Amino acid sequence: MSTEVRISEKDVDLSGALIYEAAPTSGAVGLIAISFLIDTLKAKKIGGVYSPFLPHVSLVDDHGVASTPAGELYLYENKSQQNKILFLVRNFPVEEKEGGYIMAKVIYDFCDGHGVSKYGFLGGVKITEKDDVHAASNQPTLLGNLLKLGATPIKDLEELPLDRLSSFLVKMFSQHGKEAFILLSESSSYLPDPLAAKQLLRVVAKLIGIELDLSRMDEEIDKYKRMREELERTFISRLLPPKKREKPRKEPSYIG
Repeated sequence: MSTEVRISEKDVDLSGALIYEAAPTSGAVGLIAISFLIDTLKAKKIGGVYSPFLPHVSLVDDHGVASTPAGELYLYENKSQQNKILFLVRNFPVEEKEGGYIMAKVIYDFCDGHGVSKYGFLGGVKITEKDDVHAASNQPTLLGNLLKLGATPIKDLEELPLDRLSSFLVKMFSQHGKEAFILLSESSSYLPDPLAAKQLLRVVAKLIGIELDLSRMDEEIDKYKRMREELERTFISRLLPPKKREKPRKEPSYIG
């Protein structure tokens, strides 16, 4: 099996599109954000990225059908606004250097051949522990726009949580004169963090130029907040010494 991009839809026009990628990061922030965008914008699945460098496991869906891991590709197009977005969703990191480079090269060549002009990575990171969205870009003008939309600049690039594949994609788009940017919402959660994803989507919506009803995320935010609080209580209770059970006091007996 070789690394390849397979498109299931015929005559797909991606010229002028930008590609947003999400992969595992803190709080699964990028994956939650892109899943919300795909669902809200009714983006259509058009194919996937397949590679032997992805984990050798089988995934079983709700219908009992097994499949191999892949990076899923979805397309959103608004012809009236001339807005075209390709979403790349990965549930598995690629940390091996050779595999990351080969996969990035195949994906970049596909994007370049189909006229995809810009790359963006969405994710989560722990830097300030505030409700911030951090940004970095190879283009000063684009970075300036992101800062105007509410993001703060990433000062230390060593703190970026990108795996090998995403890092190579940023590098390849940059080396060929194409725009590349990174948006990371603050999250230190070991659980899915829809609140951080909501913060991220506020910036993304302005960047794309669309309105999103983010109140739909509030139920999930409350759900994971309660779950996190319960886990923290359980963890703390296990650290505390067990309480000694008091023996019942015997009433004094009198012999008359």
